[in-house]
Amino acid sequence: MDIITHTPDAPFRSGASGKYKLLIKDVTPKFNGYEYLLVDADGKEYNSVAKEHYSPGELLRCIITFIVVNARFVVSSTAVCKKQDLATLIPEPPKPQPRPKPEVKTKEKAKISKKKADADPERKRLGDPKLKGVSGNYVLRVAAVEQTDEAYSYKVEDAKGRQYDVQSKHPYSVGTIVDCKMSVTNAPSGALRVSVSTIKKHIPKTNQPGHKHKRGNPLKNWHPGSSSHDWPSPGTGDRFQLIYTPMGNKR
Repeated sequence: MDIITHTPDAPFRSGASGKYKLLIKDVTPKFNGYEYLLVDADGKEYNSVAKEHYSPGELLRCIITFIVVNARFVVSSTAVCKKQDLATLIPEPPKPQPRPKPEVKTKEKAKISKKKADADPERKRLGDPKLKGVSGNYVLRVAAVEQTDEAYSYKVEDAKGRQYDVQSKHPYSVGTIVDCKMSVTNAPSGALRVSVSTIKKHIPKTNQPGHKHKRGNPLKNWHPGSSSHDWPSPGTGDRFQLIYTPMGNKR
């Protein structure tokens, strides 16, 4: 059994390659580890490199290889052993974590959203199904289109720039304003699930030049018990259709 002593060995006295204890005289940090200046009991110096970090003044177990040159022993290599029982390993400091990006405050988000809306005034015409939270018809805009066989795959966007997938056999170009029948449901997590079932081209009902309105009975869509103040005003991008059913005279 080897007797452990806390003094360096004298490798040149034995003249044989093997494992020896050397004293750490100096440590220099390198890019991929540490360079050690070691010294033995006779004051002879050795150099070696290792990834592990140890303090000066401690003993390292090293493998020293000798060769004979002109009838003299010469050290060809000095390697620090992986396992050490005399020197205390210095743990490496943790690597700095990347700083999290600063969270944009709600007011700043609103300003950014407003700037985007101002840069794209047509977006004000679009509906927002997540804001409404109910299924129905919404005005959206074609953001991307791809033809697949006899059908077309579309990405349509709402007022907030959210995009939804829908397919149709009718071709619409990018930027076309379309009416979409949308389904809005609650997921188990509480989030809203929004999907598009049908899509059709939207014809805006505005007083455009050359547009003629058909004359009709102004009381056609009126029914007893209601007034103009009771009629709900549709939000931007919401589409509604009033259906009139004639009633016979009661006798």
